Amino acid sequence: MGRPSFARSFLPKFPKMSSSLQLLDNLIKQVESFNANKLAFRAPSSFLSPSAPDAAWFPAVPLGHTPFTWGANLYEELGLLGSTACSQPAATETKPEAKPEAKPVAKKEEQKCEKQQQKTEQPKEKPAKQPKQPKAAVPAPAASNQPDFSKLDIRVGKIVKVWRHPNADSLYVEQIDVGEAQPRQIVSGLVKYVPEDEMLGASVLVFCNLKPSALRGEASAGMVFAASTGEGEERKVELVAPPAGSNPGDKVFLEGEDYSQFQPEKEINPKKDGNSWEKARPLMKTNDSFVACYDGKSLRTAAGVCAAKTLANAVVA
Repeated sequence: MGRPSFARSFLPKFPKMSSSLQLLDNLIKQVESFNANKLAFRAPSSFLSPSAPDAAWFPAVPLGHTPFTWGANLYEELGLLGSTACSQPAATETKPEAKPEAKPVAKKEEQKCEKQQQKTEQPKEKPAKQPKQPKAAVPAPAASNQPDFSKLDIRVGKIVKVWRHPNADSLYVEQIDVGEAQPRQIVSGLVKYVPEDEMLGASVLVFCNLKPSALRGEASAGMVFAASTGEGEERKVELVAPPAGSNPGDKVFLEGEDYSQFQPEKEINPKKDGNSWEKARPLMKTNDSFVACYDGKSLRTAAGVCAAKTLANAVVA
């Protein structure tokens, strides 16, 4: 059953709209030809104006409309409806995709450039070098041509205290003033030869740079010089005394020799092979006048010669 012309259906009702109705009729035909395979629907009479024909045919609903919105759209064009609220399909808004915020690369680069510029303009100040502290003076090593006797530190001493060694009957323990802040403690094997009362207050010669040691548990920091002769029961020993007028700490030197340019060794180890005392000892003797000598030259202080009491040609050690 064919569809009656839309314009012919409404033209008797609206003679003044003939041109508009004819254009609308042509539009509907074009839509119908495009949707030829789609179902048509019959608009209910309740939807139409009372003056509209009850059997009006409508084309298939275009995309974006419902049957009611499409019918209302047509009737609005004809002036049958007063509202245009449903005349246009709802537009779907497409929100633009949010672009990720760009990293502030330019700002970071700018800061980096500023830092580099600051480094260039303001070079780091190097801390001022502290002056090196002078090292503690170390005694100069003995010169190869230094005489052995000049390597010995022999001074005048005075025994201020003496007692028997608690662990050895043949040893004395003495406190001797050699011109230092405190008296030195020295252990001597003189008990059999020199009475204790002669030891106390005696002026003696002291070997001061002999390496300190412990003798039977008592510390000993030096050696008291004595002259000795004989062996066994015939052995005799006497102290070598400085001349009257000598004072504790006075330096003992050789007659006719000037050793002022040399310094004694800091410490002489008697157990070390080739030490200065080992070389000097064989030349230490008293002469016929009981004067202590080194290689024939007398040992002296500023006050005179040093000598034993009665022993001539005796070993001095």
